[in-house]
Amino acid sequence: MRIATNSPEAPRWLRELSRFVQVKNLILLHGNVHDQIRYPVEAESGGVTWSNGDLRTFLQRQLRELKYDIVGVLDPVEPLAFPTQAMVDAFAQSSAPKGDRGFAAPGAGVAQEAGYWERTIDDVARRLADPARASAFVIDLASRLVSTPEGLTDAGRLMFTRMLKASLGAANENLLLLICNKVNDIPPFLYLGNPKAQHIQVD
Repeated sequence: MRIATNSPEAPRWLRELSRFVQVKNLILLHGNVHDQIRYPVEAESGGVTWSNGDLRTFLQRQLRELKYDIVGVLDPVEPLAFPTQAMVDAFAQSSAPKGDRGFAAPGAGVAQEAGYWERTIDDVARRLADPARASAFVIDLASRLVSTPEGLTDAGRLMFTRMLKASLGAANENLLLLICNKVNDIPPFLYLGNPKAQHIQVD
């Protein structure tokens, strides 16, 4: 059963998300992002039934239903992970540097090694710029990447600049999606004046 994203019963933020994933390459989801969400699913008998879950798991399901070839998720603690081994292999093949890059099945590894975020965002940017395969990446707990948006360290400013370049260079429907508590937790230069960016409040 598929998520009924276009159902008139779907929450406003879900209908907005289903629309903007087709035209934007950077989406910031903010608001009630840590609570369980309720969303409609197409029922076999017609109409909709309802399902519950956390936002991160919901996004992985929705992006896979949208036929993205690669769906990756990471956060400040866990490294970049993929729901299937085929996606691990596809991402590794499309990322330039050789060697072990920390690509993982869910739950493997730690994202704290020196330079991990810089390397990973660079790899994500290369994947987003490639139109050969539809790719989407979710950065969960993005608010925890900075202490204050106005007080970025040099490393933090460079990391978000990498994300900005990744969104501007993204091809077709390739997508970078950040989950944050408040949109102003994120440096404004990432989304203000960025024609490829959209922020959506989760009610």
